[in-house]
Amino acid sequence: MTPSVAWGLGLGFLIAAIDTISVIMIGSMESTNVPIADLDQIANVVLYALIGFQVGKRTGVVREAAEGGVIAGVLVACVGIAVAYLLPSVMAVPSTSPGLRTAADVVAVMAMNVAIGGVLAIITGWVGARSQQDTSATRR
Repeated sequence: MTPSVAWGLGLGFLIAAIDTISVIMIGSMESTNVPIADLDQIANVVLYALIGFQVGKRTGVVREAAEGGVIAGVLVACVGIAVAYLLPSVMAVPSTSPGLRTAADVVAVMAMNVAIGGVLAIITGWVGARSQQDTSATRR
């Protein structure tokens, strides 16, 4: 299995699990003092960036890193859409978004996850690929 698929699926499932837990926590909490959505977004950014960096470092190819981020983004979006349809009462919390009502909402969820995953992974994949090149050079 290529590193882009392994890292994309592995951390994609982790991101999806964190997203699902945060949606359930937001739906079950009465107080909005806890920034669960913000912490969830930070975790997503860190994990998508980690995918890109690790794949770029292992392969030295930025395209592979971007593929890993996109794979994770598609997986996270599919799980998020499934959760929204399976748990509509949790998603329809007044303080958050009203869930997925139209096809445009589904497309927006998919596009946002793929864009975030791909862009972060391509940027950090470039850094990872550069770090691989730097370790092979002799230092004075």
